[in-house]
Amino acid sequence: SWALASSGSDSGGSSSSLSAPGFAQIAFNETSVKWVARKTDYFGIANVYLDGDLVETVDLYSPSKSFQQVVYESPKLPRGVHTLRIERTGSKNAASTGRGINIDNFVVPDTELPSTPTGLTARPSDAGVTLGWTANTETDLAGYQVWRATGDSADFTQLTPTPVTTTSFADPALTPGTTYRYRI
Repeated sequence: SWALASSGSDSGGSSSSLSAPGFAQIAFNETSVKWVARKTDYFGIANVYLDGDLVETVDLYSPSKSFQQVVYESPKLPRGVHTLRIERTGSKNAASTGRGINIDNFVVPDTELPSTPTGLTARPSDAGVTLGWTANTETDLAGYQVWRATGDSADFTQLTPTPVTTTSFADPALTPGTTYRYRI
Protein backbone atom coordinates (compact mmCIF):
# COMPACT_ATOMS: atom_id res chain seq x y z
CA SER A 1 0.00 0.00 0.00
CA TRP A 2 2.69 2.49 -1.02
CA ALA A 3 1.35 6.01 -1.64
CA LEU A 4 2.99 8.32 -4.16
CA ALA A 5 3.62 11.91 -3.08
CA SER A 6 4.71 14.45 -5.69
CA SER A 7 7.23 17.16 -4.87
CA GLY A 8 9.82 19.00 -6.90
CA SER A 9 12.13 18.59 -3.89
CA ASP A 10 12.29 14.79 -4.33
CA SER A 11 14.93 13.28 -6.61
CA GLY A 12 12.57 12.29 -9.42
CA GLY A 13 9.72 14.63 -8.55
CA SER A 14 8.05 12.19 -6.15
CA SER A 15 8.60 9.71 -3.35
CA SER A 16 6.65 6.77 -1.93
CA SER A 17 5.39 6.37 1.62
CA LEU A 18 4.11 3.32 3.47
CA SER A 19 1.71 3.67 6.41
CA ALA A 20 0.80 -0.02 6.80
CA PRO A 21 2.87 -3.15 7.36
CA GLY A 22 5.10 -3.89 4.39
CA PHE A 23 8.46 -3.43 2.73
CA ALA A 24 10.27 -2.46 -0.45
CA GLN A 25 13.06 -4.55 -1.89
CA ILE A 26 15.59 -4.08 -4.66
CA ALA A 27 18.09 -6.51 -6.12
CA PHE A 28 21.22 -4.98 -7.60
CA ASN A 29 24.41 -6.24 -9.23
CA GLU A 30 27.08 -3.88 -7.91
CA THR A 31 29.29 -3.14 -4.90
CA SER A 32 27.15 -0.63 -2.96
CA VAL A 33 23.71 0.92 -2.57
CA LYS A 34 22.19 4.00 -0.91
CA TRP A 35 18.65 4.55 0.32
CA VAL A 36 17.48 8.15 -0.11
CA ALA A 37 14.37 9.33 1.75
CA ARG A 38 12.46 12.25 3.18
CA LYS A 39 12.73 12.91 6.90
CA THR A 40 9.91 14.69 8.72
CA ASP A 41 8.00 14.92 12.01
CA TYR A 42 5.45 12.25 11.02
CA PHE A 43 7.65 9.35 9.84
CA GLY A 44 8.64 6.31 11.87
CA ILE A 45 11.35 3.69 11.95
CA ALA A 46 12.44 1.17 9.32
CA ASN A 47 14.64 -1.91 9.43
CA VAL A 48 17.25 -2.26 6.72
CA TYR A 49 18.16 -5.76 5.53
CA LEU A 50 21.12 -6.42 3.27
CA ASP A 51 21.25 -9.88 1.72
CA GLY A 52 18.72 -11.08 4.30
CA ASP A 53 20.58 -9.77 7.37
CA LEU A 54 19.29 -6.92 9.53
CA VAL A 55 22.09 -4.34 9.24
CA GLU A 56 20.56 -1.12 10.52
CA THR A 57 17.47 0.50 12.00
CA VAL A 58 16.73 3.93 10.52
CA ASP A 59 14.64 6.60 12.24
CA LEU A 60 13.03 8.86 9.62
CA TYR A 61 11.87 11.39 12.23
CA SER A 62 13.11 14.96 11.96
CA PRO A 63 11.52 18.02 13.60
CA SER A 64 11.63 19.74 10.20
CA LYS A 65 11.04 18.28 6.73
CA SER A 66 14.17 17.50 4.73
CA PHE A 67 14.35 15.98 1.27
CA GLN A 68 16.83 13.73 -0.53
CA GLN A 69 18.52 12.49 2.63
CA VAL A 70 20.88 9.52 2.37
CA VAL A 71 19.52 7.56 5.33
CA TYR A 72 21.43 4.33 4.67
CA GLU A 73 24.61 3.59 2.74
CA SER A 74 25.94 0.06 2.50
CA PRO A 75 29.55 -0.80 3.12
CA LYS A 76 31.59 -1.81 0.08
CA LEU A 77 30.33 -5.23 -0.98
CA PRO A 78 31.88 -7.93 -3.15
CA ARG A 79 30.80 -7.51 -6.79
CA GLY A 80 27.68 -9.54 -7.42
CA VAL A 81 23.93 -9.63 -6.93
CA HIS A 82 22.72 -8.29 -3.58
CA THR A 83 19.33 -7.50 -2.09
CA LEU A 84 18.35 -4.43 -0.06
CA ARG A 85 15.07 -4.58 1.84
CA ILE A 86 13.48 -1.64 3.66
CA GLU A 87 10.81 -2.79 6.12
CA ARG A 88 8.35 -0.68 8.09
CA THR A 89 8.66 -1.62 11.77
CA GLY A 90 5.48 0.10 12.99
CA SER A 91 7.50 1.81 15.71
CA LYS A 92 8.42 5.48 15.97
CA ASN A 93 10.52 8.06 17.69
CA ALA A 94 8.68 9.40 20.77
CA ALA A 95 8.55 12.86 19.14
CA SER A 96 7.05 11.60 15.86
CA THR A 97 3.34 11.80 15.13
CA GLY A 98 3.38 8.84 12.74
CA ARG A 99 4.87 5.42 12.01
CA GLY A 100 5.10 5.45 8.20
CA ILE A 101 8.29 5.23 6.19
CA ASN A 102 9.42 6.86 2.95
CA ILE A 103 11.55 6.03 -0.07
CA ASP A 104 12.70 8.72 -2.48
CA ASN A 105 15.06 6.46 -4.44
CA PHE A 106 17.78 3.86 -4.34
CA VAL A 107 21.18 4.78 -5.74
CA VAL A 108 23.37 2.00 -7.10
CA PRO A 109 26.62 3.49 -8.42
CA ASP A 110 27.98 1.84 -11.56
CA THR A 111 31.58 1.16 -10.56
CA GLU A 112 32.61 -1.20 -13.33
CA LEU A 113 34.01 0.56 -16.36
CA PRO A 114 32.90 -0.77 -19.73
CA SER A 115 35.52 -2.59 -21.75
CA THR A 116 37.39 -0.68 -24.44
CA PRO A 117 35.62 -0.99 -27.79
CA THR A 118 37.47 -3.18 -30.28
CA GLY A 119 37.61 -3.42 -34.05
CA LEU A 120 38.01 0.31 -34.65
CA THR A 121 38.04 1.21 -38.35
CA ALA A 122 38.35 4.56 -40.14
CA ARG A 123 37.08 5.06 -43.70
CA PRO A 124 37.56 8.28 -45.69
CA SER A 125 34.23 9.95 -46.35
CA ASP A 126 34.14 13.15 -48.47
CA ALA A 127 36.24 15.67 -46.50
CA GLY A 128 36.03 13.62 -43.31
CA VAL A 129 36.16 10.14 -41.90
CA THR A 130 33.62 7.58 -40.72
CA LEU A 131 34.63 5.59 -37.67
CA GLY A 132 33.23 2.16 -36.86
CA TRP A 133 33.77 -0.31 -34.01
CA THR A 134 32.48 -3.56 -32.56
CA ALA A 135 29.60 -3.22 -30.08
CA ASN A 136 30.39 -3.79 -26.42
CA THR A 137 28.64 -6.65 -24.64
CA GLU A 138 27.81 -4.80 -21.37
CA THR A 139 24.04 -4.64 -20.91
CA ASP A 140 24.14 -1.35 -18.99
CA LEU A 141 26.12 0.61 -21.57
CA ALA A 142 24.35 3.91 -22.39
CA GLY A 143 26.46 4.62 -25.47
CA TYR A 144 29.88 5.68 -26.68
CA GLN A 145 31.74 8.97 -26.44
CA VAL A 146 34.02 9.94 -29.32
CA TRP A 147 37.12 12.09 -28.73
CA ARG A 148 39.64 13.47 -31.23
CA ALA A 149 43.22 14.78 -31.00
CA THR A 150 45.27 16.42 -33.71
CA GLY A 151 48.82 15.29 -34.51
CA ASP A 152 50.80 14.16 -31.46
CA SER A 153 48.76 16.27 -29.04
CA ALA A 154 47.72 14.66 -25.76
CA ASP A 155 44.69 16.97 -25.64
CA PHE A 156 41.57 15.18 -26.85
CA THR A 157 38.39 17.10 -27.66
CA GLN A 158 35.03 15.45 -27.04
CA LEU A 159 33.04 15.30 -30.29
CA THR A 160 29.84 13.79 -28.90
CA PRO A 161 28.01 15.89 -26.27
CA THR A 162 25.72 12.92 -25.59
CA PRO A 163 26.68 9.26 -25.97
CA VAL A 164 26.36 7.76 -29.47
CA THR A 165 24.11 4.71 -29.34
CA THR A 166 25.30 3.22 -32.65
CA THR A 167 28.70 1.72 -33.49
CA SER A 168 29.71 4.39 -35.98
CA PHE A 169 30.44 8.10 -36.05
CA ALA A 170 31.08 10.52 -38.91
CA ASP A 171 33.62 13.31 -38.41
CA PRO A 172 32.78 15.35 -41.51
CA ALA A 173 35.14 18.31 -41.88
CA LEU A 174 38.81 17.46 -41.49
CA THR A 175 41.86 19.27 -42.85
CA PRO A 176 43.75 17.33 -45.57
CA GLY A 177 47.34 16.37 -44.62
CA THR A 178 46.58 16.53 -40.86
CA THR A 179 46.95 13.53 -38.58
CA TYR A 180 43.98 12.76 -36.35
CA ARG A 181 43.69 10.30 -33.49
CA TYR A 182 40.45 9.08 -31.94
CA ARG A 183 39.27 7.58 -28.65
CA ILE A 184 35.96 5.72 -28.34
